[in-house]
Amino acid sequence: MASGTTRLMNHLLKSKERARRRLARLPIEEKIKILISMQKISNQIRANCGRKPLPPWRPD
Repeated sequence: MASGTTRLMNHLLKSKERARRRLARLPIEEKIKILISMQKISNQIRANCGRKPLPPWRPD
């Protein structure tokens, strides 16, 4: 069973590495769009918890 767990972990780590490399290759404009999208999601979570939303980052 340990070998199955090890194979699963190796698969997950390789998948994570591929995803990180794919994101690293994106142009900066796409990375900023992803950042702003994540901030909107974070603000929705904050609002659902009764906390004040933070202003989204705005690139100059």
